[in-house]
Amino acid sequence: MAAVPKGKRSKSKRDMKRNGFKLGVLSVVECPRCRAKKVAHRVCTACGYYDNKEIIKIKVKSKAPATPEEKAKAKAEAKAKAKAKAKSTPGRGRRFAGPVKNETEPVKQEKKETEPAAI
Repeated sequence: MAAVPKGKRSKSKRDMKRNGFKLGVLSVVECPRCRAKKVAHRVCTACGYYDNKEIIKIKVKSKAPATPEEKAKAKAEAKAKAKAKAKSTPGRGRRFAGPVKNETEPVKQEKKETEPAAI
């Protein structure tokens, strides 16, 4: 036989039990190394340090403005990459118009034979 409660738990007792299930507010502190805001007792997401020890290596993106030549070069590379991808995988990124024909093989055309018209 399974255990059965003796009586119904009242709404008050039910709510008192549920009172402890709520989420607590995380304490936000300042990182002593980089002065960024972080959750207490956690690794800093800005510098990757905890307790003056490097835990995570953070890659730093340079925010230096790119020259117009560098921007044009990057744009051309991205365009060439997209073109190569579209060429190699038909049907991705554009409407699929049918099977891709191999230009090295000659295309076979079927001849239609016409029957003489009955007079």
